[in-house]
Amino acid sequence: MYAALQHRANQSAQIFLVGIFFCFPISLAATNILMALMLVTWLLAGQFKARWHSVKSNPITLPALLLYGLVIAGTTYSTASGAEMLQHLNKYSKFLFVLLAITLLQDPAWRQRCWRAFGVAMLFTLVSVYANIWFDLPWSVTHNQGWGVDHTVFKDYISQGIMMSLFVLFCIHQCLRVSPLLQRILWGALALLALVSITHLAAGRTAYVALFLSLSIYGITRITSRKKWLFMGLSGVLVALLISSSSTFSRRVQLVFTEAQIFLSSPKDGSIQHMMTSTGARLAMWQLSVEQIKQRPLIGTGTGSYRHIAKQTFTDPALCSGFCVHPHNQFLFFGVEYGLLGIAAYLFYFYRPYRFARALGTPHKGLLLGFLGIFFVDSMVHGALWLAVESHFFTFMMALFMATATASKPTTTQSPQAACSMPCG
Repeated sequence: MYAALQHRANQSAQIFLVGIFFCFPISLAATNILMALMLVTWLLAGQFKARWHSVKSNPITLPALLLYGLVIAGTTYSTASGAEMLQHLNKYSKFLFVLLAITLLQDPAWRQRCWRAFGVAMLFTLVSVYANIWFDLPWSVTHNQGWGVDHTVFKDYISQGIMMSLFVLFCIHQCLRVSPLLQRILWGALALLALVSITHLAAGRTAYVALFLSLSIYGITRITSRKKWLFMGLSGVLVALLISSSSTFSRRVQLVFTEAQIFLSSPKDGSIQHMMTSTGARLAMWQLSVEQIKQRPLIGTGTGSYRHIAKQTFTDPALCSGFCVHPHNQFLFFGVEYGLLGIAAYLFYFYRPYRFARALGTPHKGLLLGFLGIFFVDSMVHGALWLAVESHFFTFMMALFMATATASKPTTTQSPQAACSMPCG
């Protein structure tokens, strides 16, 4: 009887996890509710010893526990308030959710359900982006019809752009995997539509970099023959054509250089105008972060301390509302609060999946490395693990990619079930 209840609780947790993969691109509130339900049912299912056995040798386990351990240790020497430290403990509990989700994804069938849920959510987002050109959709956060303007549907353009970048890779991966010509055309068309939605119908410069880096990684990894350079050349021509046809892309990229030049050439006389731009703000926050790391290079200033440090520098309320939350760079964020040890631990969090990916079969290697490229770009210019939607995306996609990983390196002759850590249809 008790075993049956445990099985039902575990299955319920897996169902809630599938729901999370559908909801995190669409609804933050629904995702948080499903996470709470998943945690409760996971606890009710018990069997903790067996679950620990399924994750203890996973390459992502050690870096995840190390990073969360730093967050806990940082509370012992931080000047932040108890509420602020508790907020950080809650935000970075996603490191534990990675491991929790991996225990629920040992069955290939559930991994495929999660991939499909994410795919359906992104397909709905993509259809909404294009429908938004002509119709004022009630669920869209933007209400500006027409071509060549921002058509963010859910949350914000940065999170939508980075998730759409992975969807582009997902569609290309499927296009190369399937055999029927009609299916290849369908997946290829979806990939192109998703790519154009980023370059022509979104305002996110982060997504531009994430998209092109991930595509380059996937292309170089996927094609191992001499055709690689032909592929890269043709891809470069295609990208150049897309860029030249997108006034949105050109304006946004040019704006980066203009704003950076204004920031660097402005006199540091106490004025704030040179920091009131997206690029200027980032440069100011990064400058502050580097200075703080130099002062406390080893272990940083403790959990939740960045806010207090930033408030002392950015005293203007208009600045502090955006500048005093996080420095728009996850590496520097960890560096300020946990020193070089924090930066090294975060690099380790990338290195272990990277090493696992290098030992995978070629098609799946490209998909995982492309995801890590997107993750890295967002970590360099945004709060990848601090902001809710992006942290949900990177947490649960990391779990999905790493669900079948073990401490021993996999071979390129993995069984079909092992390979289905990636989308397999």
